[in-house]
Amino acid sequence: MENNRNEVFIKNCEEIINSKISITNFNTKIENIKNTTIQLLINNNLVNKDEIFEYTTCRDIKDIMYICPKFNNLKFINNSSINSDFYNKIEFYSYFKSSQKSLNDIKNKKEHYRDNIRRIKQIKHIIKDKVWLDMGCGYGGLLDMAGCIPKKTIGLEIMEQAVQELKNNNFNIITDISDIEDNSIDVITLSHVFAHFETPIEMLGKIYKKLKKKGYLIIETPNSNDALYTLYNCENFKKFISAEHLVIHNRRSLKFLLEYNNFININIKNIQRYPLSNHLSWLAFGKPGQEISIFNDQQLNDNYISILKDKDLTDTLFCICRK
Repeated sequence: MENNRNEVFIKNCEEIINSKISITNFNTKIENIKNTTIQLLINNNLVNKDEIFEYTTCRDIKDIMYICPKFNNLKFINNSSINSDFYNKIEFYSYFKSSQKSLNDIKNKKEHYRDNIRRIKQIKHIIKDKVWLDMGCGYGGLLDMAGCIPKKTIGLEIMEQAVQELKNNNFNIITDISDIEDNSIDVITLSHVFAHFETPIEMLGKIYKKLKKKGYLIIETPNSNDALYTLYNCENFKKFISAEHLVIHNRRSLKFLLEYNNFININIKNIQRYPLSNHLSWLAFGKPGQEISIFNDQQLNDNYISILKDKDLTDTLFCICRK
């Protein structure tokens, strides 16, 4: 009976996905391209300027998010109001929604803890006994969970309050990648940081220089083909896009930028951070941070995620590559 139920569930999911019910028509085109990543993609004939359209207005700062529907739904901010000064002055505990104003409160939040457990499982064999730099380390959750696995850990963070709190809690923290010697790092991780870079092409070049020969770069970043965008066309989820995400990548764009900066052995996988119950909650209530608990069934969730991975509809891309 249980197997039959799951077989029906899988069949229904696949029928919905294959029906392509959420094909959207876009009308308003872009005029002047200012985003350097998009300029590069256009210059290399990966994106056609005439096939870029206005997608939505961001929720926090009213910047316009554009979409390239014929380039795997790549999304980007063209004229961003956000730069490094924005992050420098952020109120740290408000940003991470910590009423207790403590690092432990942040790292023990369900989604943070769940993400960091998964990340450590994915990277522990790579960082073991290595010199590891976690860029955009935020509240230090991943560094803390790694413990003594690496030979040496370094966190890079630019939020001024975060830097102070992390140093007060004995983390080894720097504020600029130029503080690192060239050819000195074995592994660099970017967990939901890459989409925030103002100049990602330049930053990848700097990262390349800091890595030792055959060193690893590991990137986890939002997927432009997220099912809530492309499959369900969830309007409230579209409106929830943050202006902090200057480019929401797909497999092709991420691979191209890494190859452009001479990285090799590029392996990109699909990761789904949020469960089926979260997607159903978005579709039912149009709000974040909720789950319909009756659908918190491990087997159903595993089946659902397996389908999303197969169709490149997960919320996240996870990439490992080497210098």
